[in-house]
Amino acid sequence: MKYCLTCVCALFASVEIVHGVQFDKGTGHADFLRKHFDVSYWKSTWTDDTWHIRGIFVDMDGDGEDEMIAATTSEEDRTGDFWKIWMLGSDGKMRQVIHSGEVYFSCRAESFYKMNLQNGTSIVLGLGLNAGRRDLEGRRITAPTPDCAFALTKDGKYSLHEISPDVDTAFREKTVVSIERLYPEWYFGFTFTPPANMPHDPCTMRIPYRIPRGNIQVRGGVECPKGFAAFAAEYGRTVQKRVIVEGDVTVYAVFLDADNDGDVDCYVSCSAEKASAETFRWNLFLRDQDKLSKADAVVYPVARKKNICRLSPSVIASRDAFCRIVRYDVEPFFMVLDNKTTGRQVRDSITHYSAHCIEKLSCAEIRVSDAF
Repeated sequence: MKYCLTCVCALFASVEIVHGVQFDKGTGHADFLRKHFDVSYWKSTWTDDTWHIRGIFVDMDGDGEDEMIAATTSEEDRTGDFWKIWMLGSDGKMRQVIHSGEVYFSCRAESFYKMNLQNGTSIVLGLGLNAGRRDLEGRRITAPTPDCAFALTKDGKYSLHEISPDVDTAFREKTVVSIERLYPEWYFGFTFTPPANMPHDPCTMRIPYRIPRGNIQVRGGVECPKGFAAFAAEYGRTVQKRVIVEGDVTVYAVFLDADNDGDVDCYVSCSAEKASAETFRWNLFLRDQDKLSKADAVVYPVARKKNICRLSPSVIASRDAFCRIVRYDVEPFFMVLDNKTTGRQVRDSITHYSAHCIEKLSCAEIRVSDAF
């Protein structure tokens, strides 16, 4: 089986992005399925009380309309569910989209993600798929595949493209802003009844019916605090004196809530603190009562689980190396990508069972001469 992907970020031209999962949207999709999804085939095999469907609604081809990645009771298997892709046809009915190479894939629901790009486009990813073909006797032969991106072709089929060389390298592209998990919605019976949102029910305790910890807005809703320009000017002048640099300098700042106390903290560097062509020396400043003070010790965003994340008082990193990770089990925490060209930092973080998304934190620029 061959895959090809020279640049995963060039697959689609335009897809509307809404960062973060939308919750409690099941009623609208239930009505949509009742109107457009024909269940005649399954009625011949299943009864209303034994049939269900799980659907992941996402725009896969950039036309502004959601397609559906779905598995019904018939496609469930203990080795991995056999998901199918459906789209709305010209006749108003959902039709199955066939793989251009007659390849099928199986996986759990946790294998579907969306990579969001700066220009508002997105790419659907499959991480940890098993794909294969049927042999001459009709038996399914599957094997683990490289991490893939999905693409719908103009002829109404879909194809899988290998993410090469790996997810971490793709995420480091300057055009990429985040990777977030996609979630299935559950509907029961031929009337597409969504599960009641009640605690301790095995259906509603699944990821689509829980909200991640912390603020799920982009960057946690953190913005440049009022009066930061004055702090940046003082920081820039201090660096100028220390390293003896003449002329203007540009101060760089990455804002984050480093210790999850509700205050806006920041990593700060400037153009005079280059460590290499792409990296700078950064210092962590913590806010307390509207005053920023340089951190003198390691900060643990998740105090009771210090093994998850530690933020050093000073780091050497590129301007787009700072990331925020949102999960269901702990408060949001942060990661500074190292300088390796490949690795598994990003992939391991987003594929953790409790992970919701990993996003790059933006870097603000303030020229010292223009600070006031």
